[in-house]
Amino acid sequence: MSKIIEFIQTLRAGSKSQKELDDAYMARAIDLCELERRIRTLALQAPGSSSSHRLI
Repeated sequence: MSKIIEFIQTLRAGSKSQKELDDAYMARAIDLCELERRIRTLALQAPGSSSSHRLI
């Protein structure tokens, strides 16, 4: 049974957290306008955000 737990821990160690993925996404913005757009996109995708505020 411990081999299964070790395997699962190995898989989890290689995965990035959502915050790390979001930070990397924002870091790829090439200017301030794109950064602001990416921030709004992530804010709209956040749990609990209202779909009535979606930008089209």
